[in-house]
Parts: sequence; C-alpha cells; structure tokens
Amino acid sequence: MNPKTFSLLPTAYCLLLTAYCLLPTAYCTHVDIPRTTNRIIEVSLIALLVFTPLARGTVQVWAVSVAHFITLIMLTAYLLRVIFNGQRQWVRTPLDFPLIALFVLAVISSFSSIEGYASLQALMKLANYIVLYFIIVHTIRQRDQVRRVAYTIMGVGGFLALFGMIKYLGEMSPPWWDYDVKYKGMVATFGCKNHLAGYMEMAIPLTIGLLMAARKGWAKALCGFSLFLLCIALTLTLSRGGWMSGLFALGFMLVLYLLRTKKRHKGLIVTAVSVTTVVVLAGLASTSVIEKLETLTHGQDVPNWQTRTAVWAGTLELIRDHPLLGTGPGTFATAFTPYRPPGVNARFVHTHNDYLHFISETGVLTIGIIVWLMVATFWSGIQKIRATNSRLILGITLGSLTGIAAIAVHSVADFNLHIMANAILFTVLAGLLMSNNRQAHSAKADKLLS
Repeated sequence: MNPKTFSLLPTAYCLLLTAYCLLPTAYCTHVDIPRTTNRIIEVSLIALLVFTPLARGTVQVWAVSVAHFITLIMLTAYLLRVIFNGQRQWVRTPLDFPLIALFVLAVISSFSSIEGYASLQALMKLANYIVLYFIIVHTIRQRDQVRRVAYTIMGVGGFLALFGMIKYLGEMSPPWWDYDVKYKGMVATFGCKNHLAGYMEMAIPLTIGLLMAARKGWAKALCGFSLFLLCIALTLTLSRGGWMSGLFALGFMLVLYLLRTKKRHKGLIVTAVSVTTVVVLAGLASTSVIEKLETLTHGQDVPNWQTRTAVWAGTLELIRDHPLLGTGPGTFATAFTPYRPPGVNARFVHTHNDYLHFISETGVLTIGIIVWLMVATFWSGIQKIRATNSRLILGITLGSLTGIAAIAVHSVADFNLHIMANAILFTVLAGLLMSNNRQAHSAKADKLLS
C-alpha cells in the first residue's frame, strides 16, 4: 500500500469509530443530549490540550492523526446536539468571515499546488483549527467550563515547566522525550526550545488572568505558584524571541488593564506583572542566560541570523514568482529548494517567519486576511475588556488577547503556528476570547459570569 494512502487511514477510521460510538446515545430517550454532548466536547477539548504538547508538540504523523481523531469526536458530539436537540442557532463572531475566507483561499490555492498530498494534509490541519474554534465558541460558554479549560492550560504549562527543569537541570529524562539533538536551552517535551517558549508565552498571560479572577486564597496561591514556574521555564528556554515576545506581552497586558480598570483594582495586576518581570529578570541574571545574551555582542549568533534573513530573502523571491495563489498549502519545503541562497545547504521545511510562510503557500491575498483577522481579534478583545464588569471575563479575555499578541510577535522570527500543539493552544485562546463575546456587553451576562 502506498505510504501516503496508509497515513490517511487513521483519520477515516477515526471518523467511523466516532460515529459508531456516539450515534447510539442519540436514540436513548433517557439521555440528556445537550448535557451529554457538552460533557463529551469539554472532556475531549481538555484531552486535546493535554495530549498535543506531551506528544512532542504533535509534529509526527501519528500524533497529528490522534489530534484529528479528538477533534472529530468533538465535531460529532456537536452535530448530534444540533440534530437531535434542534439547536441550530449560529453564534456570530468577528472572526467568522476572515476564517472562512482563509479556508476558501487555501482550497483554491490547493488546486494549483505543486504537491497535492502535502496540500491535503495542510488543509486537514487548517480545517481542524477552524472547526475547533467554532466548537469552542458554540459550546464553551458557561463559567465553569471556561474555568476548567483555562486551568487545564495553566496546569499543562506548569507540568511542562517542572518536567523541563528536571530534564534541563538534572540532565535526565524518560526515553520518550530524550532527543538526539541537544539544545543549550530547556525544551521539556518539545523538540525545540523556541516552541516551548511559544507555549509558555501564551500560557503566562492566561495564568495572570486566572490570578485576577481568583477569589479564594488557595486559587490565588495556585495561580501564583504556576506563574512563577512558567516564568522560570520561559527564561530557561534561552529563546530570545520568547523573551522579547513575553516581555512585550506583559507590557501590552499592563497597558490594556490600566486603561480600563478602576483604581481600586489596579494593584493586583500591577503586582502580578511586577513580580513576573522580577522573576524573568532574575532568571536572565543566571550564568547560562548571560552567556546567551553575550553572543549578541560577541557575534556567535550572527551566522544564524544571517541564515534566517537569507531564507527570508529567498522566500520573497518565491512569493514574487507565485504571487496570486502561492505554491499550495504545505508545499514550502519543496517549493523553496530552488530558491535556497548560496551557502545555505540545509533543507528548510519552514521559513522561520509564519507570515512569509503562509503568503508563499497561499498568495498575497493572505496578507489582507491576516490583517483582517488581527484587526478583528484585537478590536473585539479590547471592546470586550472595556465593556465587561465580570472579573472572570476580564481575566480570561485579557489573558487570551495578550497570549495571542505574544505569539503574533514571536511568529515574525519563528514558526510556532506550524507546531500543532502551539497552534491548538492559539486556537483555544481565540475561542475563549470570542466565546460569549456578544453577551459580554450585557449586564445579565456579567452577573452570570462574575
């Protein structure tokens, strides 16, 4: 059997298995369809958030197939809810049209793809993210659901931080997470320190948001301890992109909060951001970090930076030759080979710039869609922050929007959004940001979610 055909079988099998397992529940009159399907969706979402970073970032085919399987379970449960409960009301969000436009553009670009199978795989991933986003917006709408999802992200980040420190400082790890390539920075379960940094810079703001929303002492202590671990982990990754993105995100978060909140509530966020900054700066004072920073002045990282800029220049040439529809989703690794700059012998699978990567594969129209998505996301998020009186909505919205801002900055010099674990987390943050978006403007919703 063709290996490419064989790799598609898990997804087809998962779809049939999901339907077989869930359809019988629809015929059970004693089953509460909305509650059952909501529980299935929430448990599956939590499983997805736990699995994807632990499976080495979900970059291997088997791990991607499992992620598709979990998303299919969520989709099947949601469709059962719609079909048998008659709930067909569409929840509109500002991201609906740009996401649909992005998918349509990717599909059209696939017809002229230079490598059809690679484009099919990329389309499946994009569909996974879009479906996941819409399911979150339509189903993760209650206070307890939002809390559990957010605490899951914080908990997974805390585990990665603890495990990464044990692996990094103790120089020991289970065989499953023992990689042939050794990095000076901490990688935890990921294959690259920059990708762990990307995960941490999205989890840190959300943890600060949970700290803002916490009312009980034990919850504040848990969030504070987790925040400490996440900051130490981000520092030990020795990822300059992660450091800069993380510090930018903290500043962005502080400005947003101070612009909208009442004076009597400013102390908590100022304290949290201040402590976080002190922790990061203390970590930056460690010997290994100082050595990393010294490479900037000693020129040790100059060849690496020159290689990246050379690859960006080659990518721009690739875009000039395929401006309208690009080379097809998922085809950069093949398409870039003739454009490799002189002296660059490595095979580049990614551009080390998510934006250039997307544009090279789907054409210059992607620029407009990316700008559309960014404007809609930040405008909606800021409006929601200004309108709400709920501590929970404020904390989750502020944390989600800041995490999105952090990875958006980091993506200028890396490819975190091509790592499925980070792309899943990015999608979940977007879903939490837009969930209950319209209701956030009403006093009734604020009362329910306070």
